[in-house]
Amino acid sequence: MRKQHIIHFGWLLLVLSLVLAACGGRADDDVLPTTVPTAVSPTTDSTTSDSDESNEGIAAAEPTKPAPTAVPVPAVDPADIDWPPQLVYSSPQPGEPVRLDGAITLRFDQPMDQASVEAAFTIEPAVEGEFTWERADTVIFTPRVKLERRQNYKVRVERTATGLNGRSLPELVELDLATVGGLTVSQVIPANAVNGVETDSSITVIFNRPVVPLTPSNQQANLPQPLAITPELAGHGEWVSTSIYRFVADSGLAGGTNYTVAIAAGLEDVVGATLEDDYNWQFTTERPTVFSVEPELQERPLILTQPITITFTMPMDTAATAAAITLRGEDGDAPFTATWLNNDQTVALTPDGNLPIGTSFQLAIGSGATSASGGATFAEEAIYPFLTVPLPAVVNTQPANGATAERWQSGFNIFFASPMNLDTLEGRLQIDPPPAKEPDYYFNDYDYSFYVGFPLQSNTDYTITVPAAAADPYGNTLGQPYTLRFRTPNLAAVASFNLPQQVSQLSTSFPSNIELIHRNISAYDVALYNLGLPLNLINESYTIYDYNPATTPDRTFSTTLDTPDGEVGIASIPLADGGVLPTGVYLVVATAPDLPDDSRYWQNQRNLLIVGDTNIVVKEMFDTVHVWATDIASGQPVAGRNLTLYSQRGVELATAVSDNNGFASFPYQPSEPYLEGVTVVSEQPGAAGFGVARSQWTGNISIWQLGIQQDSGREAPLFAYIYTDRPIYRPGDTVHFKGIVRQPNYGRYRPPTAETVIVHLNTAFYDPNGGLDEQFELPVNADGSFSGEYVLPENAQLGNFQLWIDAANDSYRQFAVAEYRKPEFQVTLTPDQAETLRGESVDVDLLAEFFFGGTASDLHINWTAYETSFQPNVPGPYYAFGDYGGYYYEDNFFFGGSGPLGNYVANGEGKTDANGRFIINLPADFLAEADAGSRRVTIEATLTDISNFPVSARTEVIFHAADGYVGIIPTDYVAVAGTNAEVQLVTVDWAGQPLPQQNVEVVFYQREWRSQRDTSFGIYRTVWEPVDTEVDRASVTTDDAGKAVASFVPEEGGSYIALATLTDDARREAVSSTNIWVLDPTYGGWRSDPTQKSMELRPDKPAYSVGETARLLVQSPFTEPVNAWLTIERGELIEQRVVRLDGSSALLEIPIAPIFAPNV
Repeated sequence: MRKQHIIHFGWLLLVLSLVLAACGGRADDDVLPTTVPTAVSPTTDSTTSDSDESNEGIAAAEPTKPAPTAVPVPAVDPADIDWPPQLVYSSPQPGEPVRLDGAITLRFDQPMDQASVEAAFTIEPAVEGEFTWERADTVIFTPRVKLERRQNYKVRVERTATGLNGRSLPELVELDLATVGGLTVSQVIPANAVNGVETDSSITVIFNRPVVPLTPSNQQANLPQPLAITPELAGHGEWVSTSIYRFVADSGLAGGTNYTVAIAAGLEDVVGATLEDDYNWQFTTERPTVFSVEPELQERPLILTQPITITFTMPMDTAATAAAITLRGEDGDAPFTATWLNNDQTVALTPDGNLPIGTSFQLAIGSGATSASGGATFAEEAIYPFLTVPLPAVVNTQPANGATAERWQSGFNIFFASPMNLDTLEGRLQIDPPPAKEPDYYFNDYDYSFYVGFPLQSNTDYTITVPAAAADPYGNTLGQPYTLRFRTPNLAAVASFNLPQQVSQLSTSFPSNIELIHRNISAYDVALYNLGLPLNLINESYTIYDYNPATTPDRTFSTTLDTPDGEVGIASIPLADGGVLPTGVYLVVATAPDLPDDSRYWQNQRNLLIVGDTNIVVKEMFDTVHVWATDIASGQPVAGRNLTLYSQRGVELATAVSDNNGFASFPYQPSEPYLEGVTVVSEQPGAAGFGVARSQWTGNISIWQLGIQQDSGREAPLFAYIYTDRPIYRPGDTVHFKGIVRQPNYGRYRPPTAETVIVHLNTAFYDPNGGLDEQFELPVNADGSFSGEYVLPENAQLGNFQLWIDAANDSYRQFAVAEYRKPEFQVTLTPDQAETLRGESVDVDLLAEFFFGGTASDLHINWTAYETSFQPNVPGPYYAFGDYGGYYYEDNFFFGGSGPLGNYVANGEGKTDANGRFIINLPADFLAEADAGSRRVTIEATLTDISNFPVSARTEVIFHAADGYVGIIPTDYVAVAGTNAEVQLVTVDWAGQPLPQQNVEVVFYQREWRSQRDTSFGIYRTVWEPVDTEVDRASVTTDDAGKAVASFVPEEGGSYIALATLTDDARREAVSSTNIWVLDPTYGGWRSDPTQKSMELRPDKPAYSVGETARLLVQSPFTEPVNAWLTIERGELIEQRVVRLDGSSALLEIPIAPIFAPNV
């Protein structure tokens, strides 16, 4: 890695260059404030081609942009000029092609002696011409005859040329010029002699140099139209660039036709070069063929009334083609009705009545099928054999007849040979033994399977009878019953401790008894081992599944069982014969002869028991480990406990003694750059006061599971926001970058103390050669900013690169290096309504235009629409717009969600028309499957040109649920039972402005939660179901400011939802909701998972200012008074205290101190 210093004034030089360039321009050569001319070099753009004469490419004769107005300077008297003359400008410039009739212009920095200049002027090879002087300092040489094509000329002005002051040129002026070559055709599309050209193709010719100036498509009437097409073809041509001409046929090319395209000699380009010879080429279009047939006839039998859709490769002659199509059956041709679609390119064949059942057919398209244009016919008959669906029959089942079902299977499947009438199946099957609840039914129209879903009993013989009357949609029946018999397996053998997984804690205040849950086992053996202090197992408890103690067990328990098959039994195991084990760490292991070998991984057959009288809670932070020790029996903090801190590797790090609050702390520096976990032990095994805990024993109440973002890595000493002047570069480009550095200080962001910063630049992808690896030491300004630049190597690898700084997490910026090219056209999307009501149709107008003004026709389009929720932007205090209270609750078990633009709704494709336009229609039912309420729809369209270069655009449309919105917020999120609880309301229009005098209905619900343990997805989880009971309602009208208040008196504590509804004149509804939590010490119905004891904290406000007091409702799962450890943190412990929670609804008051900002 090499180190280099960066230049920091690159941007300043760029600004200065722009300023100087602006000052150097001149608006008009004929208007001069002085006799001393200013040198002006006209800007030209050159085009290149792949032809043999590409090196003769010349500048496009584009309209010259007005030059910046020159700033007048004091005039210079010619008499005061005492310096020798010099040439300041020539036209053409060296390297610029010279027109065959072009003049040569020379301009000097002072008035010249005209005779001496003309005498000193020579040109080789010799050319006769005339001199004219448009100004005293400018001479123009005009040849009398045209110059030779592709000829090099040398122009000289000898030193004998003098100014009016008599001073001679200080040196010889010598210019090398070359005349233009001929105009040639570089490429044609379709290429010469190509067969099978698609009929929707355009005809394009690309010349080696600009033929026309840049001209918008609507102003090209006077431009040359170079193509002569035989046979004659109606259509329109357009110069899509200065050197590319494209012709599009109005109705497409004719099928099966040989076209000849000619360009006559004499076509002249913008500098006078001509096409010396006629240019001709030919191509042949494809004959009509079948593009697709739907459904795929050979894949599955055809339903008797199902239409067959044929799509051809081009529009067809409907009469001739329909006459050429037959449906050949075993007993003759079947009649059908032909319906033409898609500009006569698609035909749908609908049978006239039902086709014969179980019959072989052929779809035949004869050679008489004819294209709409050109009269081309099929080369040969196309035949697609197929079968119609057979009579009803059962072809398969799952489980198979006579088989045993899978252990976790639910219900069964019956596969039929053809579609069936669901009414003749649902509720008509005989199931023995009958299900305990009504089954779920589903018929799959693709594979004709009928699913009957219900929980299967284990170890049971099932008999399923499908009635003989089960029928298809045409009335044909099975004719006789079908019987399916299968057996379900016995339930898996289980021997599992009724304890938390891996590690459990037993109190010395109760007998050391544990329970073993068993099923389908004949006996069990339980072994108990006293392990002392096994830090390896404590620190890595997940290894317990394969852990085998080296010693014999201290005690064993063996029992023979006679529990009936399939029943669950619970055995009590007195580890200390009804007494209490000595404090310590134990291992219990359960085995049974009937258990499968892998059952220990999914059953709780090995468990580490912590037997003690002290409970420890460990909070691991960088620099400090904090501990709270309590007595298990009383729940009170314990003082004087001797505590030892161990690292993840089992190394003793420090000791401490708990204080009167049960608090203790240890200095701590983890050996890794992240919090790897620590263990704290109270006293010693066998002694009173023993307890063990790890910082990672969080169960299902980890910080992230409580909805709080957590990072286990150490906070970096610096944070930097880095940005570049562009997101993408080419090899050889200069990357300008800038950054701002701060000391994070857990969100308080202080200016850095460092005077320099090390910036790294390397590849962000795998490079077998090592890739780019640079670093720069840059000074940091007083405001904490830095900047630099880097010139990418010409041979830089293509891909992503990143800039990052030392000692900073997530402080990087990526950019791309690619051989990109700038787009030649732009795309805009314009909806006919930027916002409208749900249920309204919207057309989005897509327009593609070349940057010079021409329309971009015949470009492929792919578009996608996404939707997400929308809330109005209302200035002022916060209000909830939408279902923020969760009234429409859903149990979101599965992971996933929408993308950055929202939920996918629809997509489509197409092509731009002759005007570069395409209409994307969002129909009235576009959002039929979307969530209720207002939605923001994003439409993204990507176009590709003939070189597959993509250009994209986006636009948005807002679909409002009603003519207005209602916002809601509680006056106080935490209310008290028996007192008035208020909600503030506001009604606004689509723009977020007040909507006065609106009636709002507010309904207050009390929400209770019901839970059940669910195993539908193969794991145990708690499923919550809300039960909402209306307790009050109010009808209010907003005032002139759109404001109103609604209230109710909650009689008991718990969770409440206020649901506000605004109904407009068309009965459309806008709905919003919010939560209210009601304090009541006697209430104990908070939503709390029975497998874990967590407490949700509900603040009375969403934000606070320093000096205010936060009131937090603690939703405790305990109805009796308990102690709790309250910590206030932000990266490190700010404050801690022991608080007493008297009942399930406790209110904590916390004064907001300055140290709490910006958040805790």
